[in-house]
Amino acid sequence: MGLEDKLASIKHDATKKINGTVVARMDDDCFSIDDQEMTMEQAIRHLSTSKPEFNNVAHLMMKGSKVISTHRLHTRKEYNDLLKLARSKKNYLMIADVIERDGKWYAKQPYILDWDSLEPEKSESELTCPHCGMVATSSSGLTLHVRSQHTTYEEEDEPSDELKCPYCKKRASSTSGLTLHIKSKHPEHRR
Repeated sequence: MGLEDKLASIKHDATKKINGTVVARMDDDCFSIDDQEMTMEQAIRHLSTSKPEFNNVAHLMMKGSKVISTHRLHTRKEYNDLLKLARSKKNYLMIADVIERDGKWYAKQPYILDWDSLEPEKSESELTCPHCGMVATSSSGLTLHVRSQHTTYEEEDEPSDELKCPYCKKRASSTSGLTLHIKSKHPEHRR
């Protein structure tokens, strides 16, 4: 599948990772990459010159925060092999994007926990999408795939009514968020 096909497959107001870069589709011919709006042609040009799929450094960690080893990851296979090693030894991974300066590589941001390394290994059948047969590398990857590729807004579970604004039906993730929304957007209806 070429870059144009990958971009075209992104639904409106959805995001997808292409060549290691998060791409959001704004409308028919408008994409957002690295907080910049681009046409399809500009996005193709940007993605064809962007970084490889993996450009990470990973620490294989023991419980108690001891670093066992450090690995530079360039491919998904290298990542999957390290993930299997971490799971088999009941260890975990800390991952960061890499930036290169003067021939040396450094973590671009603080290391983050790779949650996939904490979950037990799943069989291929447990990680297969029931809709299209795509095999994910983790449970969270499968969940994200199903939500982004096979779930429409109408099919998503509706949150409880107590987390919806009674005046404009805006959804809130917490009661304090709902209270703040009502105070700022509907001051005439303050509780």
